[in-house]
Amino acid sequence: MKSVAIVILNYEAYRETEKCVDSILDKKLDVAGIVIVDNASKNESLSYLTKKYRHNNRIKLVKCSRNLGFAKGNNIGIKVARNTWGVDFVLLLNSDTVILEEDYIIKMLDGYRKGVGVMQTSALRLNGRYTQKNYGAYNFVAIVSELIINFCSYFNIYCPAGVGIISDKTLGPWVSGCDIMLTPDFFKSFRGLYPLTFLYGEEYILAIMLKKAGMQWKIIEDAHILHAESRSTPMDIKEGTWKKKGKMLIAGKNKVIARIMPLWVLRWIVNRGEW
Repeated sequence: MKSVAIVILNYEAYRETEKCVDSILDKKLDVAGIVIVDNASKNESLSYLTKKYRHNNRIKLVKCSRNLGFAKGNNIGIKVARNTWGVDFVLLLNSDTVILEEDYIIKMLDGYRKGVGVMQTSALRLNGRYTQKNYGAYNFVAIVSELIINFCSYFNIYCPAGVGIISDKTLGPWVSGCDIMLTPDFFKSFRGLYPLTFLYGEEYILAIMLKKAGMQWKIIEDAHILHAESRSTPMDIKEGTWKKKGKMLIAGKNKVIARIMPLWVLRWIVNRGEW
């Protein structure tokens, strides 16, 4: 029997996290357990969530000593989930998502096939539209374009027209990282997400990881969640300066690095476990 655990990353958005967890419990999803990773929130998140779920032995709350960002924070949760319940699949959910269907997990697992490393749903936004699918390129032009875009983003300068418009769609499609289910195929090669980013670029690099390892990224069209986009994004990042955002966006250089490095190097970076 296929077993699933869920990881939810929280940073000062405990009300959103509460809605997400309660939607899982209300829909009675068949999961082994839920790991909530608090990414060193400075507000009352930890105390509130601890009090809220202290009597539920299927929910584990993990506190990080510092804000590790998206990838490393989720990697902590993945490690706890797999060590605690020995699950086959791990579902990463943004705290600003809500499960809409009682058979959500069933639909996801029914969509799994050998060779699929990551699965996602069709994410419904608050405006009633589905989240746009994204694609990526795997060629030399894409690498040069990415370098130019990162340079312009970091220094907040005008980006030349046409840069980044590449017809090659050899990576993807993927939706935003609001729900990512990692499969047994994925865990044969990787223990978690690429850890050298903070907030941006994780999905793109994940697609590169799958490409190098010969796995597919599959979107389960008949499964749905509600995604209140950006509600889980910290206010200091939303309202930050271009330079502050640029420093995180410049981590997108890892997209370039990941594209050109051999699989064994990429696997070593992901699996060395310094998170």
